[in-house]
This record gives sequence, C-alpha cells and structure tokens, in this order.
Amino acid sequence: MPVTTTLDHLRAMSQRGHVSRARNPADGRSYTVSLTLAGISEHRRTSAAWNVAVRNLERALPMPERDIRDALHALDEAAAAALTRALAKEEGESGTG
Repeated sequence: MPVTTTLDHLRAMSQRGHVSRARNPADGRSYTVSLTLAGISEHRRTSAAWNVAVRNLERALPMPERDIRDALHALDEAAAAALTRALAKEEGESGTG
C-alpha cells in the first residue's frame, strides 16, 4: 500500500479516536501507532460483521467454494500467460529485446 494511502487511513482512524500515535523512541523520525480501546472495540465489531457477510456469501455460492477458488486460480494463470505472450509478441514486433 502506498505510504500516502496508509497515512490517509491512519489520519481517518485517528480522527475517529481509533488509534494513538507516539514518537518512536528508537527512531525519532518515525512514529508507533496503536489501536485505542475504541479502535479495538470497532475492530471486533467490524470483524464480526465481516465474518457474517463471508458466511452468507459462502452459503449463496452455486458450487463448492474450492471449485470456485480452483477456477479463479486457473483464470489468473491463463490471464498471466496471455499477457506474457502479448508482451513478448509486442517486443518482437518492435525489434527490441
């Protein structure tokens, strides 16, 4: 995750009171970040909601989850292979490489 994205998330969490930030005693240029009690509580709440959503999704799948995972892995591998071939062809046509 880019540093700017991480900082944006930490800033939002800090504004909600979910994290605290303190200078790193080992390196004054950096900070340590910790969840506050409110942050821990929110993590538990959202984690429970996420788990319920995942269970509902799994129950709604039209086939076994393992079959879907296998198909997605096969699709990913095929897409990567197609991209590799396309890049090699493009490189060959441009005379570089």
